[in-house]
Amino acid sequence: MFCVRCGKTLPDGASFCSSCGAQTVQQSGGQTTYAEQPYYVEQQSYGQSPPGYGYNQQQGHSQYSPPPKPDAEPPRPHVSLWKAYKLFWKNYAKASGRASRTEYWGAYLFNMLFSIAVQIPAYILQSSNTAISNALFAIAGIYGFAIFCPAICIAIRRLHDSGKSGFYLFLILIPFAGAIVYLVLMCLPPVNNASNPWHKDATQAPTQSFQPQQ
Repeated sequence: MFCVRCGKTLPDGASFCSSCGAQTVQQSGGQTTYAEQPYYVEQQSYGQSPPGYGYNQQQGHSQYSPPPKPDAEPPRPHVSLWKAYKLFWKNYAKASGRASRTEYWGAYLFNMLFSIAVQIPAYILQSSNTAISNALFAIAGIYGFAIFCPAICIAIRRLHDSGKSGFYLFLILIPFAGAIVYLVLMCLPPVNNASNPWHKDATQAPTQSFQPQQ
């Protein structure tokens, strides 16, 4: 018993060719048996790559892209300064997902303006009114402590938006160069294709999970 396509010798009773996946198998007597082709086998012409491999011209990315993360999100929209500040506190301890450039830099700018507005009067009143100056310094310290966690989380989400892992945040620990590298990473444009595991196509229909019959 042999395959009609590649000529490989097959054991008796084989339903398909294990070498080329041929759908028909011819016996030595000339009789042709039609066997069910496995779902992963597809007829391919010589020199043609199997489906799902190589470069997808329609989508514009490689099929070897990493699988999407469970917390993948569609591209984040541009937001106003106040909206960015509200999202900063709303996602206080959320390190998953993405954050756009305007979302990150809007919150950063708002926090900087608040800190400057509190600390400048504190320095001015340091010699004339110690009580008020100390109170303002205390407010600045409490505020700085409060924004520490959401500042870390939004930086991780900004890295996800550009296709980078949150572990890149540790680069800021490098003396001198770390701050420059961190600034560059926060300014990177978003990566909105399958090469970013935190990206999800908003136009793609949601997949339905398989529910076994009772």
